[in-house]
Amino acid sequence: MPWVVGIDEAGYGPVLGPLVQAVVVLWLPPDDLTGWSALRSMIRSIREPPDERVLIDDSKLVFGRYGMRGLENGIARSFHMEHQSLETWIRAYVSEDSLVDWQRERWFDAAEVIPQGKWASPLGWPFPAQARVRLLTPAAFNRRCDRTGNKAEVLKQGWIELIRTLMAPPASALPLIPDDGQDIVIYSDKLGGRHFYWPMLQQCFAEKWVVPLYEKADASWYCVEGEVRGIHIHFLPRAETRSMVVALASMLAKYVREIWMGQFHRFWQRYVPDLGKTGGYLPHAREWFARIAPLLDQVGVHSDEIWRRR
Repeated sequence: MPWVVGIDEAGYGPVLGPLVQAVVVLWLPPDDLTGWSALRSMIRSIREPPDERVLIDDSKLVFGRYGMRGLENGIARSFHMEHQSLETWIRAYVSEDSLVDWQRERWFDAAEVIPQGKWASPLGWPFPAQARVRLLTPAAFNRRCDRTGNKAEVLKQGWIELIRTLMAPPASALPLIPDDGQDIVIYSDKLGGRHFYWPMLQQCFAEKWVVPLYEKADASWYCVEGEVRGIHIHFLPRAETRSMVVALASMLAKYVREIWMGQFHRFWQRYVPDLGKTGGYLPHAREWFARIAPLLDQVGVHSDEIWRRR
């Protein structure tokens, strides 16, 4: 059975809060690499009526209808999460450079306990879901944009970094995919709606040869030659609706972003008690930021730590 990889992001459009990218790995049967049929007894999409199964779908749909509780139910049960400190959890899931940047922030609360709710028994996957998360704080995002020139390049480089970590993890991290010779199939949303990814993939798999198989509006397919096992990559529009592994990655990325946003809101509400929440999108983000801007010097926070310039 192949290892199926889903990769997605949350927070690409806002000007407040982090950009979070997540990669998820599941072991799925070759006759249903999307996972929707093979796991139908355990998961449901948002189009289906609620029941005892776990809701896995596009994070925007799940969060829009059920809020943080809906995201957390799917994440906690999919990744067999036990109650633990945020510090403990991110050390297991978040990439090392992201970890350092996040811990430096004034609003980072290492002692926050997640998950917050109590959930039913974890999902009985054939093999436990594995994941890695990359979080760019606003300050890190601004530095990357200054270096690359645009945020599309930042997103692309994040994709490459996550896949490289998946294929060759640092010495301090456990491999997400065992070296068992099984094929790897990667599903991803189309990045910025583009159709051609060969240069990016060749950069990602620098010592191999990437072969384009199909590059059109409805999909872009590639294979990687020079590996003992087969590696196949699919870029799809609205991939989170077509692959449950991408949907789960979407939910994980959104879950981590919302944890960050929750701590961010609580920090500033100490100084402005009636300050509401923001999703980080214009134009509301500008109004929200204007209320805390006069306090930045007093608190000792630079605007680059909050406001993303691109």
